[in-house]
Amino acid sequence: MSQSEHYLVRMATCSTSLAQVWAALATFKGDPDRRGVHSLNQGSEELPGDSAETRPAKRPRRYTSQGDFVDSGGIQVGSSSPPHDDSYDGSQSSSLGYFDLKDHCLGVTPEDDTLRLASCVIRHILYFAPPQENPLNTAVVDFRDAKTRISASTLLTEQAMIATDDGGLCLRREKPGGGFSLVNNHVAILEAKARFQTLENDGLRSVSD
Repeated sequence: MSQSEHYLVRMATCSTSLAQVWAALATFKGDPDRRGVHSLNQGSEELPGDSAETRPAKRPRRYTSQGDFVDSGGIQVGSSSPPHDDSYDGSQSSSLGYFDLKDHCLGVTPEDDTLRLASCVIRHILYFAPPQENPLNTAVVDFRDAKTRISASTLLTEQAMIATDDGGLCLRREKPGGGFSLVNNHVAILEAKARFQTLENDGLRSVSD
């Protein structure tokens, strides 16, 4: 957890992809000096030049009405979402177990670090786990780094939704003359967030419906 990615890739006895997993994990679990957490503005401590006089004033938050959008409680995506219920009040959430609020606030890592760890882990699995351990497969699932813009519409009200994913999985198939062509660019999509928006007082974090 204290080594550089260069050292892990060049000196480790494991595969390069697994060494990159360890390096990405060290961003979260490594020594403070390696992670650079000493540079975070924690608690009441202020960074040089970060006084009340030098900090820019916060802009007031504006709440605007978007007539073309609908409440997420009435949205169905495929067959996995629950049916629309008029009694849904938007407060439903799913508990994910205990989470330390202090660590979450003081040690939040950038969204890109989360994506890096996820992509390294998924790539290692795709390289070596069945059924893709055979390098001669005629169809393979690859990790897609490129973010793509996706549009869809709600099932009930046919309201348009447009979003950009954070990468995902794509399917490639071997062509008769050699090489591979893209068959499905969205076998699965990845979405990361910088931090949880809802933290309960008892240390529980929630993801909304």
